[in-house]
Amino acid sequence: MEYCTERDLDSWTRYLEGWEAQLHLDSGDLGHARARAETILRHPELASVGAIQPLVTLAHVRGRTGEGDVDEPLTRVWALASGTGEMQRVAPAVAARCEVAWIEGDVARAAAIAAETWPIVESADCSWNRGSVARWLGADRPDADRLEAFGGLAVIGPVAAPFAAELAGRWREAADIWESLGCPFDRSLALARSGEREALAEAVAGFDRLGAHAAAARTRAQMRAHGWPTSRTPRTSTRQHPAGLTAREREVLDLLEQGCTDAAIAEQLVISRRTAEHHVSSVLAKLGASSRRDLLKMGSASRADG
Repeated sequence: MEYCTERDLDSWTRYLEGWEAQLHLDSGDLGHARARAETILRHPELASVGAIQPLVTLAHVRGRTGEGDVDEPLTRVWALASGTGEMQRVAPAVAARCEVAWIEGDVARAAAIAAETWPIVESADCSWNRGSVARWLGADRPDADRLEAFGGLAVIGPVAAPFAAELAGRWREAADIWESLGCPFDRSLALARSGEREALAEAVAGFDRLGAHAAAARTRAQMRAHGWPTSRTPRTSTRQHPAGLTAREREVLDLLEQGCTDAAIAEQLVISRRTAEHHVSSVLAKLGASSRRDLLKMGSASRADG
């Protein structure tokens, strides 16, 4: 990104920023993923191909949290991705559509979406993109019925390890692999799809920690359907912030208002300098501040108004 920025390669910079948003999503930082994606999508000269990844990220965030209109980014990204006919564009869009369908409780729709687009993805050589779609082909069927659930759509060729475990119904193994990769949402998703009481309880706790409130609600509904007790839903007052800041970002905001540098923030919160920089960028974006100075001015104006 630095290389591209220094050479005014703006299209490539936006494209890489889209993947940076995806990395935040994968690592469980939904707030930063949302902020980065929304910032990219506001760019006036964003190329169509550069909009696909941030739209996918935004759809995942809204689907997982239940905050914001999820249909808008899903519709936009599917129009862009399907128009290319390329697996590397289609698969992420399909995966987002399937995940949202699952969160909304429509398992059959998730499987149908995956089956409809599987012919495009099946022949591709990327085991991760193939797996992201294949995981939904026999969505949530009992182990004995999973092959029949594919309806003849045999998964030919390799898929990445966590997806292979999911397709075999080895949900705990899949969850362990996702955890080793640093993907907390996918870990909880694998546990939630297992249908096992203890795993579902773990999934709810994991979703709650991430702020994935819609996914947590979906899993709690599964538990109630079995007659199993569930943990309480976090209070709205404790999980929401007027600007959508996470608990960590509120800590960063407090330190920013004290005039702390990125290095000082990292030291205070016992995080890396790079992580501190990411949190600062997210806070500024969510609060609509263009710089630290702008943020401090906003704070001064707010106190004066008070």
